Amino acid sequence: MHSQTMAVKLTLAALAISGMFLATRAFAADSIKGQVLGGGAPIAKSTVTLWEASADAPKQLAQTKTSDDGRFEVRAKGAKGDAVLYLVASGGVPKASKASGDNPAIVLLAVVGNNPPASVTINELTTVASAFTNARFINGDAISGNPLGLKIAAGNVPNLVDPVTGGWGRCCLTRSTAR
Repeated sequence: MHSQTMAVKLTLAALAISGMFLATRAFAADSIKGQVLGGGAPIAKSTVTLWEASADAPKQLAQTKTSDDGRFEVRAKGAKGDAVLYLVASGGVPKASKASGDNPAIVLLAVVGNNPPASVTINELTTVASAFTNARFINGDAISGNPLGLKIAAGNVPNLVDPVTGGWGRCCLTRSTAR
């Protein structure tokens, strides 16, 4: 009886481990759509760049400009299945500002990991959450480092911010509703 129980436990452990390997190769999106917001309003003509973080220097995968309503779409071709992806929005015309023209001081970030949602919001909250969880891997304007550490840091971003809405994430919502 003992050997059968042990065999069942080993089989279940093997299935669980193989499931984790499959999950890390889950990047399926060919493109990522989203919106860049500042002060809750769109940022037009912002340059959105999709990056792949790794132990080496990050690799630029795609780049585009936002439309007048801050929307964008980037193609993620060439991304490795287990890569940690992140988006940087820079410059643009913030619709929340009374001043017109491009503001080159705008730089917003959203770390989306290896299985990004179909739609992403890049705003102040995604920037803070992404910078906080990935601080040890940020060097200048690049994110790179130990692949396991990058995955762990990227996996913690949704706890702080919902990458789809740009609002509060899982742990923050749980705490605010518990009060």
